[in-house]
Amino acid sequence: MILRALTLTLMACSLAAGGCQYVGKQFPRLLRIELPQNPQNVDPLSKMRFPKAAPISDDWDIIILRDGASIELVNRTASSYRDLYLWLNRRYVSQIELIQIGTGNRVQLSQFIDQHRQSFPVGAILAPDKARPLICADLFDQTTGRRHRLVVRSADN
Repeated sequence: MILRALTLTLMACSLAAGGCQYVGKQFPRLLRIELPQNPQNVDPLSKMRFPKAAPISDDWDIIILRDGASIELVNRTASSYRDLYLWLNRRYVSQIELIQIGTGNRVQLSQFIDQHRQSFPVGAILAPDKARPLICADLFDQTTGRRHRLVVRSADN
């Protein structure tokens, strides 16, 4: 009786392990693990506040596409931009070193930190309700002291 139960348990475990490998190959984004940020990066970001008093300058032709746990910045201007702070939902901030012309400017949402040292909530397979929508995005240029609003779209639109 014990041998039969042990055999059934081992068979169930081996089937479950094979199923996880299948899911990982078919849906790699579902099993992607986000590593926490370096505390040296979190501290300065958590001390920043949204620059609501900063004057709003021209809206730049940069589109934010959200795709699960990351965003892509599609720069449709003729210039690349350096050393800016990107604010999401006027709460989460991350420093963006370079926005190149065109596509390929991908940033993980876990890189965006709020004043409580929390990263942008993206949800998970077993807790999809923890994800929060991306509503608005602003780029802040510290050299000019101006904000630039961006267009936010989901990747499936």
